[in-house]
Amino acid sequence: MKQILLIPVLLLSMLSFGQKCIKKNNLSFAARIKKYPFNVAAQVQMIGYNGLLRMPEDGRDFYVDKDFVKVPILETKTLTAVQIDSLTNILYNYGYAYPPRVYRTEDCYDPHNAIIFRDKNGNPLEFMEICFECKNTTLSDWKKMSLGDMCDQKLDLLKKLFQQVGVQSGVSE
Repeated sequence: MKQILLIPVLLLSMLSFGQKCIKKNNLSFAARIKKYPFNVAAQVQMIGYNGLLRMPEDGRDFYVDKDFVKVPILETKTLTAVQIDSLTNILYNYGYAYPPRVYRTEDCYDPHNAIIFRDKNGNPLEFMEICFECKNTTLSDWKKMSLGDMCDQKLDLLKKLFQQVGVQSGVSE
């Protein structure tokens, strides 16, 4: 009987093993800032909103779509060099402790936050949309952008950084 009870426990531990997120790299800020889109962005912003972030193909600015109606972005904070250092540290130095055996997905996507990258004229370049509730992200260009392993603890660190920067929309409990 003990062996039968042990099987589900082993299966659960096997599924969760390797999902832990740790600091596994020690890339310097100089190395991290050379990664796209940081290497082309003159400005990095964190925003809070209610809807879906859209970037028109004609290069006009981002907007938020809520039920097919444009709505305003609720909060925008431009990051300092120290904050960009913290952001790139989270993105590029943290990852899975071991390769995950399964990838967890949630059956929802209701993002309220994003990281926006702008050129020297303030024009939009790229964005990373984040749904902290569902623990999921979307990138404006999956082929050019690589933000490393998006493990749960990394998203928790990003959520804390949004709060530290002063964006409360979408991250406050």
